[in-house]
Amino acid sequence: MFTTPRSSLQKSLRWLRRVMTMILIVSNFATVMLVDAAPVVADTQPSFPIRAAFYYPWFPEAWDQRAINPYTNYTPSLGFYD
Repeated sequence: MFTTPRSSLQKSLRWLRRVMTMILIVSNFATVMLVDAAPVVADTQPSFPIRAAFYYPWFPEAWDQRAINPYTNYTPSLGFYD
């Protein structure tokens, strides 16, 4: 029997669809199996002391208070940051 190019194209597409379906099934199965084989990572907690930085958006407005600029009790001394 004579096959037309259209029917061979349909057969090729059907074959390709079956192959892709099988590849997806096998890859999904392998992924599920490998997830169980993966080592369990221990829950890590931060060590103390925990350090953090905070930002106060109103802080620049607080520099000038009671005619004191900068409004702070901190007076740095020479060599403090060496």
